[in-house]
Amino acid sequence: MYFAGSTVALIAPVYTWLGNTIEPRVLGLPWSLTYVLLVVLANSFVLAVLYVGRWVDDAESPAPAISLGPDAGPPELSVGGAGGVGGVGQP
Repeated sequence: MYFAGSTVALIAPVYTWLGNTIEPRVLGLPWSLTYVLLVVLANSFVLAVLYVGRWVDDAESPAPAISLGPDAGPPELSVGGAGGVGGVGQP
């Protein structure tokens, strides 16, 4: 929801209401550019917080483990159906 709101903040009518002016200048930059930079920096900050917190990863189920023990052997490759192509996947 946050990122949808920040997208709306960069398009009309919100941008034309809040950010579509040259004055005031902030560190020599016009307000229209400063407004866009502030929204981009806010998005970067929120994305970094989500990454560090790993809240999205906690909601996902873990991937199944692949056995790489000494008895695992190489994975079998089969190309093209039951017989394979050129002996690939054949015992």
